[in-house]
Amino acid sequence: MDDSSDNNRKTTKSRSGEEELKKNSNNNDNIYEYLKEENKKILFDKLISNFNENFLMDQKLTPSRQKQIPYFKFNENSVTKNDEKKEGKEQKIEKNFESIKFGETKEINFGNDIIYGLTLLSHYVIAVSNEFMKIFDIKDDNYKEVKSINIQGVFFYCVNATKINDIYYIVMGGNANSIFLYTINKKQNKNLTENIEELLGHKNDINDLKFLIKHPNILISASSDSSIRLWDIQTRKMLCIYGGPFGHPSHVLTVDFHFSEEFIATAGFDQVVMFWNIDFVLQKYNKDTFKNCLLKAKPFFETYIHENYIDTVKFYGDLVLSKSTNGVILLWKPMFNDEKDHHFIIKKLMYTSSKIWYVKFHLNLIDNLLFIGDVGGMYTFNLSNHKYSNVALPDVFHFGTKNKNEILVRCVVYDNTRNLVVTGEDNGKLCFTKLIKMKDKENETSS
Repeated sequence: MDDSSDNNRKTTKSRSGEEELKKNSNNNDNIYEYLKEENKKILFDKLISNFNENFLMDQKLTPSRQKQIPYFKFNENSVTKNDEKKEGKEQKIEKNFESIKFGETKEINFGNDIIYGLTLLSHYVIAVSNEFMKIFDIKDDNYKEVKSINIQGVFFYCVNATKINDIYYIVMGGNANSIFLYTINKKQNKNLTENIEELLGHKNDINDLKFLIKHPNILISASSDSSIRLWDIQTRKMLCIYGGPFGHPSHVLTVDFHFSEEFIATAGFDQVVMFWNIDFVLQKYNKDTFKNCLLKAKPFFETYIHENYIDTVKFYGDLVLSKSTNGVILLWKPMFNDEKDHHFIIKKLMYTSSKIWYVKFHLNLIDNLLFIGDVGGMYTFNLSNHKYSNVALPDVFHFGTKNKNEILVRCVVYDNTRNLVVTGEDNGKLCFTKLIKMKDKENETSS
């Protein structure tokens, strides 16, 4: 989806924030010097001290807390005080691979329309496009299609899925102003039953859908009607509406939840990332005191972070990853206790931007890999790399298509159990590609 081809999803003018961005950049100069250096223990200690003193206020980074935040993972055995190997002992390498390569690709024709959304559920990949939702079995060597749903007149932008007991719940959102809920119920010794329903309430396009992990029955939706909503997909009830005069003024394109499931982050056309509490809703609902839909009109925190609209925001531990259309994905820390500096930029992931919006990145927290599509290929970033260089892994992956430089890779998902990368392209093709992890030389030698 680009600015010129889709009149229904127009962009708004960027806010003027050059002075604030320059100020944040200047404040981060010293930190970036640390990040550019080799990982010596003394630099790591200084970085921790700097954070404790200047940025985390009353939140001190204890050793146990450091392990919980991905950015502060550090292999103390990989260096000594003098940055030399200990005699008679080999260095231990924390990461399992230095780089990755992509193996053979199998293409499947989905249709002639843009594939906007992909999601994983068990051993299935679910994809959505214009009027279609299709399910593919990735245990099968040919990735056979096992189900296809056609809803005429709906262009789907997003999809997500969860499983509760014996029931699969698949939700789809698009330009129909409602969430389509497709359920598959397969109980033991009983035939499979399926059903399609609509969750009504939004007044404009549905742009993003997320299920909680601890509460898999809770769905979060983000819409162009400037609101975010919480649903119970088992009872089909709307639990809470987030938005109003203090919320997003226009299209909300993305939402994600913190792993504590106490709050969520949202972003969209206004270039502001907002944080909203959801734990009060879950507490009331768990206590069975819930009667009417709640309303939350004001986020507890917000910060201006990008120079253009934000189409992806994801939590990475206590940090946040966000993307706009300037070829940069930012890794940053929201400064909840600081009234002046609302965020602290830790790292910039650089890639050649196609300047096309609504290209969402995929984050795999198990392997710490980030995937982002572009015209003609895809970039991967290894977030566990303790050197924290601002570049992607060595090679951009180009698919085996004739017009590779003209085809946009719109969406990506990665199944780490099968080392399988699945991508959706703007020419209506799904690509299933094996990912090969390459060990570094030291690991190969020691093994």
